[in-house]
Amino acid sequence: MKNNLSKLIVFWKTFQIILTTVFLYVLFVGFRWILPSIQKQKYRRIVVKTWGRILLKIIGVTLEVKGYVPRKSPKITVSNHLGYLDILVYCAIYGCTFISKSEVGTWPVIGKILKVVDIILIDRTSARNSAKIADHIFTHYDTHKNTVVFFPEGTSSGGKNVLPFKALLFQTIIDRNLPVTYAAISYTVPKGHDASEEVCWWRPETTLVGHVENLLKIKHIKANVTIGEETLKAADRRSLSELAHSKVVSIFKKTG
Repeated sequence: MKNNLSKLIVFWKTFQIILTTVFLYVLFVGFRWILPSIQKQKYRRIVVKTWGRILLKIIGVTLEVKGYVPRKSPKITVSNHLGYLDILVYCAIYGCTFISKSEVGTWPVIGKILKVVDIILIDRTSARNSAKIADHIFTHYDTHKNTVVFFPEGTSSGGKNVLPFKALLFQTIIDRNLPVTYAAISYTVPKGHDASEEVCWWRPETTLVGHVENLLKIKHIKANVTIGEETLKAADRRSLSELAHSKVVSIFKKTG
């Protein structure tokens, strides 16, 4: 009986997620062709933020944010990375765009939607390609004034620590003198669940579909986000990467 109830809950949450995503996707695609350029970006941020907040509510995620969230001034924000749920959390906070690994674009349905809402996909196996795409994205940031979030660890973790940051994408920040801030994310779940395994998606042997199914069975998840208030500066990309890493670690709380 309990197993059947769990399956029903997963089905109902999945149905709501799909329905909400398709509805907002149609609205976004339909209206962006008739709005002026400036209004398109404002509209995009509203849709993306709404999408993130509604889906978090459906999944059962309560969001707790500590620190100042800039309402108008866009930022380049770096964060640790725990899995796909991070995207919804940061969308709900900023209505932002992301730099993400190219594999995300191959995910069924989700990949297509993320491309439409300006998620930036890069090939991490090619330093030259990554640098070229990052430069293009930050130029887009300059024009449209969207906050850009990226995860310099280059992969997700189980939330017990912050992995070393890769310095490559920090070069464009240095070259263009862009403002970079930092944030840290973690999750807590009710007793009897393990957030490191059931919320964080980091084990290569765990399939996306299987992980999502287990995630949706959790009645309540708390997402904890702490936002640093200072803008980071450094002379070179490695120094900036190390500084950003130390700042994220200083406000990071273990997932549990």
